[in-house]
Amino acid sequence: MHRDPQFVPGILPFVKFSFSGPQDVGKTRHMKFHFETFYRAVNNIRRERAASWRQVAREIGVGKSTLARMAQNKRPDADGLAALSRWAGLNPADYVTEEPRATNGHREDCLTAVNGAISA
Repeated sequence: MHRDPQFVPGILPFVKFSFSGPQDVGKTRHMKFHFETFYRAVNNIRRERAASWRQVAREIGVGKSTLARMAQNKRPDADGLAALSRWAGLNPADYVTEEPRATNGHREDCLTAVNGAISA
């Protein structure tokens, strides 16, 4: 296949390495956000700043009910999480871990033929 060099936009030279996909194929990980730990960190920062949750809600532009639900271990939407992270100066990625998926002793990437049907 011949590619026309003029077809490639001029902004592409900044791409040094193309994405080649996951490097650990067959080792799928489950990403877990540790919300409770994140919430405790935000709460500690709120206390250090001597701010009420009502003040925090006003400053970040979310409803008080959003923060009240968080206190009941209910996760905020992405916008609420982003606003709260910025206010507290926390990186949400610091509260994410990779955990192996439970496989019940079976590999997830294996297919099994049962009675002529293929199942995962």
